[in-house]
Amino acid sequence: MSSPIEQAIKQICEEKGLAYKAVLETIESALASAYRKDFGEKNQNLKVEFNPETAGLRVFDVKTVVENKLFEEYEKELEERAKAREEAEAQTADLSSGALAKEEGKEEEKPANAKTQNEQKHKKNEKDEEEEEKPRFSPKLHIPLSEAKKLKKTAKIDDVITTELEIPSEFGRMAAQTAKQVITQRLREAERNNVYNEFKEKEQELINGIVQRREGRVILIDLGRITGVIPPDGQIQSEKYNSGDRFKVYVSSVEMGTKGPEITVSRSHPEMV
Repeated sequence: MSSPIEQAIKQICEEKGLAYKAVLETIESALASAYRKDFGEKNQNLKVEFNPETAGLRVFDVKTVVENKLFEEYEKELEERAKAREEAEAQTADLSSGALAKEEGKEEEKPANAKTQNEQKHKKNEKDEEEEEKPRFSPKLHIPLSEAKKLKKTAKIDDVITTELEIPSEFGRMAAQTAKQVITQRLREAERNNVYNEFKEKEQELINGIVQRREGRVILIDLGRITGVIPPDGQIQSEKYNSGDRFKVYVSSVEMGTKGPEITVSRSHPEMV
C-alpha cells in the first residue's frame, strides 16, 4: 500500500496534470536546500534521493573529476588575489598616513593617471576574456584527480564522484514535513497556472460574473475560479453594482502577479456594446 506522501504526490499529478518525476525532483531539491542551510558546508554540491514510499532519504556530495592543473591554477589565483588585497590595503594605509600632494601637482598627474587607468582597464578586460574561455575550477562542483583517486582508485577525468553524507536524526524527522510543504506549494502553483491559462484564453472575450463587493473605487467580481477587478475606468457611471448582481464583463487583461493571476475586466469596453 502506498504511503500518505506517495498518495498525495500521485493525486496532485492526476488532478493537476503534473509529471510524477517533476514533483519528486522538486521535493528532493527542497530537501537539499534544507540540508545545506542547517547541516551543509559551503563547497558541497548536494543531491538528495527521496523515497516517497518510506519517506527515507540519502544525501550525497556530487563532484566531477578534473585535471590537477585546473586545481593548481585555482589555488594560484587565490594566492594572487590575497596578495593583491594586501598590497591594496598597504597602499591605502600609505595614502592615509602620507601628506597630500599639492593641487597643481595633482592636476599635472591626472592625464597620465587617466591614461594608465585606461591601459590597466583594457588589460584587465583582455585577461577576463581569456579566463572566460578557459575551463575554471569550482570547489563546489569539481574535485582534482589526485584527490578523487584517494576516494576511488580507478577515478579518471570527467568521472562523477558521489560521497554519501551523514544524515542527522533531526533532519530525518523534518524530511517528511518538508515533502508535505513542497507538495502543498506545487499544488498551489499548479492551481494558479491552470487558472491563468484558462483565463488567458478568454482575454478579450465576454464572460459572466457575479458582483462580490466594492473596495474603494474598484469592484470585485466573482468569475468562478478567481475574483476579477473592475477598475474605475471600466465601470459605467449609471450602473449600480450590488452584491449578488450578475453581469457580462469584458476580459481586458490577464497577468501573472506575485500572488497569482490578476484578472482585469470591464463593463465600459466598446465590445460590450
